[in-house]
Amino acid sequence: MVFKTMLLSFSAMTLCMSYSYRKVSGLRIFEFSILVLVVCLGLCLLVSSFDLIALYMALELQSLCLYALAALRRSSIYSTEAGLKYFVLGAVSSGLRRFGMSLIYGFTGASQFGDLARILSAGDIPLTLQVGVAMTIIALFFKLGVVTFHQ
Repeated sequence: MVFKTMLLSFSAMTLCMSYSYRKVSGLRIFEFSILVLVVCLGLCLLVSSFDLIALYMALELQSLCLYALAALRRSSIYSTEAGLKYFVLGAVSSGLRRFGMSLIYGFTGASQFGDLARILSAGDIPLTLQVGVAMTIIALFFKLGVVTFHQ
């Protein structure tokens, strides 16, 4: 609940701060507010996910809206280029994450985080499961733009 409250308050602050900027810059697009609220919804779902599938769906919900926000200025070639590059890199990350999650599920037969923690803490982890976990973590780092993955 604490993280959801923080997310909602940061989203409200973002909408309030962006109002004057959009007014000054002439960017009178009503979709901006809707996209920010859907990103907030995706992040709230991400915080409350207990399953690999829910994690994936929440990440993709907020990512798709962020792609649209990156390309919101339709008249700017830079905005369009940024949105397209962000989309392509996000698609690569999403594919890698899906493959890693499918390896995890295929080997363990579990998709809930509690079951996965119990299986991973059991000790001897096979190579296939290690590869699946590594691919999932690498894809998440790629999505977050962590150092070396952002390039």
